[in-house]
Amino acid sequence: NQKKKKLFYFGSIGPGHGLTQLIKSVRFMNKNLNLEIYGWVVDDDYCLKLQKFLIENDLNKRVVLKLNVKDFIWKSKMMNAHLGIALYETKSLSHKFMFPASQKINAYLAASLPVLVTNTKDNKNFLSTYKCGVLTDLNPKLIAKNINLIFKRKNFYNLLKKNSKNAFMGQFNFEKQFQKIKDEINLD
Repeated sequence: NQKKKKLFYFGSIGPGHGLTQLIKSVRFMNKNLNLEIYGWVVDDDYCLKLQKFLIENDLNKRVVLKLNVKDFIWKSKMMNAHLGIALYETKSLSHKFMFPASQKINAYLAASLPVLVTNTKDNKNFLSTYKCGVLTDLNPKLIAKNINLIFKRKNFYNLLKKNSKNAFMGQFNFEKQFQKIKDEINLD
């Protein structure tokens, strides 16, 4: 399927989020794949380096970088995306154990997006249970290879998408999570 596909990232624009490797991976991706990044700048120098890299490598046509956008903008863009990307460099404890608290991954599941996540123990456990995405190491060629794999077979992509929706509806929504603690706080 040669239809243009949108890869989606939202979050911090700064070190630790695999953005440099993700942007470099675009050079190795199928030409029908474009990357959209929506985020807030947490490191000005880092952001400037990303912008410079995009220009120097003529990637501006395939990578959209929008900074400090309102929630409703990135959320509406996410609803039209085809893949959610959450890459964390495990340089800090919060990133090493990010999965259980990742707003990003939860938002992707709510939008029924398959996910591409960093190859960590938490992410392996999650994907082995919910089967809604693919693991990758933070190497540009491997990131591209895994993204290309997701879109290579339509049935595989559709299964990942269906499983993302099921994970959100069956487990990762407010009502299900609240139900788990309702009895503990005696609100009846």
